Amino acid sequence: MDESNLVTIIVPVYNVEKYIGRCLDSILLQDYTNIEILCIDDCSPDSSASIIHDYEKKYENVYYYTYEKNGGLGYARDYGISKAKGEYILFIDSDDYINTDYVSTYIKAATADDIDIVMGSYNRDRDGKITPIRISDSKNTPWIYPSACIRMYRRSFLADNNLDFHGIRTYEDGFFNERCMMKNPKVKIINYTGYNYVLNPNSITKKSGNTLKKYEGYVKNYFDLWEEVKNIPYKSDVYNIIEYLYVQGITINMLYNLRHAGMSNINKFYSLRKSILTACFPHYKKNKWIGLNRLSEEMVKNRFVLWIYIISEKLHFDKVLLFLIAL
Repeated sequence: MDESNLVTIIVPVYNVEKYIGRCLDSILLQDYTNIEILCIDDCSPDSSASIIHDYEKKYENVYYYTYEKNGGLGYARDYGISKAKGEYILFIDSDDYINTDYVSTYIKAATADDIDIVMGSYNRDRDGKITPIRISDSKNTPWIYPSACIRMYRRSFLADNNLDFHGIRTYEDGFFNERCMMKNPKVKIINYTGYNYVLNPNSITKKSGNTLKKYEGYVKNYFDLWEEVKNIPYKSDVYNIIEYLYVQGITINMLYNLRHAGMSNINKFYSLRKSILTACFPHYKKNKWIGLNRLSEEMVKNRFVLWIYIISEKLHFDKVLLFLIAL
């Protein structure tokens, strides 16, 4: 295999002393060896740094970086991008792991057709039980499945379009992916499953914390993204899918966080959702993709929940629904 294309693998690290060894071993066992591994320590308080230093001493392509203050997953990935030297970039979360042919499969697909983004399917690993999650090869799939960890990016594509994670702490993949897709990249979806996503109960996305504050940050990120969306021609294909993603993300996230926030916060969640959707997409209830059987690439659960909520909203029953969820 031609190994002239250096691949940078960025591994953000925070409280993963139980997992980081398996993650790094899976990368070092790749059958494509022209890689650099950038471990970005986001000020982890556990022994992750010590474990990485042992790897750094043993392997010349393992590099350790850290900084003074915890910045979150988006910041760690941005820091990694700034240090990357490879022609292509992969993001691997430090509690996950990859199959031995992962990099070689992706680099072959990327270089064969001069592709900007390659994406494939993945496995969910729940206590060793593996469940394959297959993605379809369709034009909407790259929009619907936002995970950066199932994609390989051409570094020049990211640099030429000033694309990064904006230092976002949570839900960063969706905003990053929408910005990427709005730049009209050449995307290739491959029939391959080599990324193993571990359902770690202690990961950042699994911790509830202050759910209202998290939702406020989520809404703010969508307002920021609107500055890049608002010039897209009204009701174009791109406009329609972004409008759908706004409505879906804002609604599903509200319902999820409200379950942990209590009834006293119903009006705050309700007003936050209403303010952004009314300001950015005043006709969102008519979006052509909202419906139980409209967008086949989307998970059935998400389609159903959004469809039910929009119906309740049209019938002015939505606040009652929120009350029931918050009970």
